[in-house]
Amino acid sequence: MEMTFQNPLFFVFYFICLWIAISCILSAIGGWFELGRAYRAVKPFQENRWHFQDAYLRLLTSYKGSVTVGANAEGLYTSVFLLFRIGHPPLFIPWEDISVRPGKCLWVRVYKFDFRQVPSVRLQLREKLGKNIQIATGSAWPGDRSAAGSEF
Repeated sequence: MEMTFQNPLFFVFYFICLWIAISCILSAIGGWFELGRAYRAVKPFQENRWHFQDAYLRLLTSYKGSVTVGANAEGLYTSVFLLFRIGHPPLFIPWEDISVRPGKCLWVRVYKFDFRQVPSVRLQLREKLGKNIQIATGSAWPGDRSAAGSEF
């Protein structure tokens, strides 16, 4: 069997390998891989969820319309659409490990989430979604711990 792009099997194999490589590289650059090592979800999340959301991580890594975000009194849940899941495990981060504050990412109003175990990664979600998470979380909402002078 000849290994050229004219061979359909080779093209499919090449495309799959490229897809996996790009997904893993994005996970490493953006920090999702690091978050997954510290906060991998161990059970399915069934409570308040918002599908097809935008998320921004470090180095301007963006996940446009491909993230599911959930929240309850215990923590924040995030997962990537199934086709992009390679290198992106679902995450569940307890509120005691999160600090949140409003801000801007370029011209978009966002909520910025910082994490105790992975301080090098910041998750940014659009303001409307951040407000929905705050409502769903109720009194467990962590707010901006760093601005209050109490670091994690």
